[in-house]
Order: sequence, then structure tokens, then C-alpha cells
Amino acid sequence: MYTHIKIKKDPYIWPSWIVTYEGHTIGSAHSLQIARMAADFAVAHVKDINPANLCASYLVTHVLEDMRSIGYQQFWTPQRVATMATAA
Repeated sequence: MYTHIKIKKDPYIWPSWIVTYEGHTIGSAHSLQIARMAADFAVAHVKDINPANLCASYLVTHVLEDMRSIGYQQFWTPQRVATMATAA
């Protein structure tokens, strides 16, 4: 199942590994390994919810909770939800 979740590197910002869902930033990581873990969590959440009800803020919240539960919150920077709402 293709979920439209991508990881890309942006050398002009820090942390530089950006995880996105359909063009909306979920968050960024300090390393590729952490970004992959966050992307795996995002894929799991995409599969759990009806796509019509899915939005980037849902993923931001739930991926952050998952990263906290495994103790990697210090390596993960979630996208601010208020910023996403005004950018959309």
C-alpha cells in the first residue's frame, strides 16, 4: 500500500532529514535512521485510519507520541500544527 510518506534531506535547515505526508511536513530528524523510524510509525498510522479523515496534524501528534514512547523524542522535531494550518 503506497502511503505518500517521503523522507528527504534538506542541507539548508537543521535537523535536515524531513519526513512528509502528501507534501505536508510531519517533522524532522537529526539522522536518517530516526527519520526512517518516524516514517514507519507514520505508515502504521496511515493504515489505521480512513484516508478521508487523515490529515497531517493527526500524523504529527501520533508520530510524536510514538517517538516519545521509545525514548527518541530528543532526536525528533515535530512540525508545529499551527504553522501547518496557516500554510495549507
